[in-house]
Amino acid sequence: MRNTRHFLAIFTLLLSFSALSLYSQSGIERSALDYIINKQGPFSNVNLSDEALKISSFHKSKPSGTTHIYFQQVLGDLTIYNAVGSVHLNDAAEIQYATNRFINPESHIKQESEDISLHQAVYSTAAHFGIQSVDESVVIQSETSGEKAHVLQNEKMAHGDIAAKLVLVPVDGQLRLAWNISFEKRDDHFWWNVRVDAQTGEIIDKNSWTVECNFDDHAPAYRFARQAKRLKSQSLPGTFLPNTYNVYSFPVEAPSDGSRSMITEPWNTAPNASPFGWHDIDGLPGNEFTDTRGNNVFAQEDADGDDFGGDRPDGGPNLEFDFPIDLNMSPPTYLDAATANLFYANNFLHDVTYQYGFDESAGNFQYNNYGNGGLQD
Repeated sequence: MRNTRHFLAIFTLLLSFSALSLYSQSGIERSALDYIINKQGPFSNVNLSDEALKISSFHKSKPSGTTHIYFQQVLGDLTIYNAVGSVHLNDAAEIQYATNRFINPESHIKQESEDISLHQAVYSTAAHFGIQSVDESVVIQSETSGEKAHVLQNEKMAHGDIAAKLVLVPVDGQLRLAWNISFEKRDDHFWWNVRVDAQTGEIIDKNSWTVECNFDDHAPAYRFARQAKRLKSQSLPGTFLPNTYNVYSFPVEAPSDGSRSMITEPWNTAPNASPFGWHDIDGLPGNEFTDTRGNNVFAQEDADGDDFGGDRPDGGPNLEFDFPIDLNMSPPTYLDAATANLFYANNFLHDVTYQYGFDESAGNFQYNNYGNGGLQD
């Protein structure tokens, strides 16, 4: 089964390249490239050639019919970090919108020297974050040419794999050769993307891929709302129906914003997004799961932070997800209610964004694409 899936994935990828070639022959890719190279619209300040641009993403939206083409600027074999642009065209290859974050490479001095090894760059990254006693990383995959992409593991530093490759970073009129290192920090699970100067070992810059939301305890409005909502929320006897979730349903964002309500068969509001409901993965009538798992979302607790296993609330054969919550108690006492709410919220976001073009072929998150295009896992 695994080999079959790999074959299908490769076959689909080949079809994608064929589709890209067809688009090129029909002129839509060429129209986008010419728009950039001829310095039109927002690209009036850059001098670029075909060789300096690589298509990083290519997608046609079903709802709008717009073709979205995203470009990455390169110099030789190396990516220029954050030098990206996009062109968006209608079926007649007319430009609808474009964005530009490219640079003029001739106005930058390229730093060629790679004096810092990959392992030294990993040490520098660990030291920057105050991670002590880091052993040498184990290399899982490596390339010796071009951008020298590597996959490493270091249990004291990262949860999961560390990805690293060489990039060029524009800094004060220079293109500085750097190791781009991305990893999930083991202690707090923040995911960082870091550029380490390949000549000096200094951290050029960094950005976090993790977003968190904390309720501001010293905001008077929140304190008032929180006190007003600190009541036990229970289901109402005799009102619960099959395929129902007792959750903080949108537009309610949090317990401080409103009360829970009963939501029945919410997938029916967007049947094109979840045609077999939220608990199916095989595309046939009947649910594969009665807990908080399905085609779009797997929701479970992960108190030990190992990304494996964990408790999931079960709604039974009728999918009745009704669990008590008392905000005066500690969070573990209402874990089932919180997990059910997480399952609801993420499925809802999947179904809403599907209507705006974030579907299978656009790379959305599904276990089974139900034959609607895109790469199948």
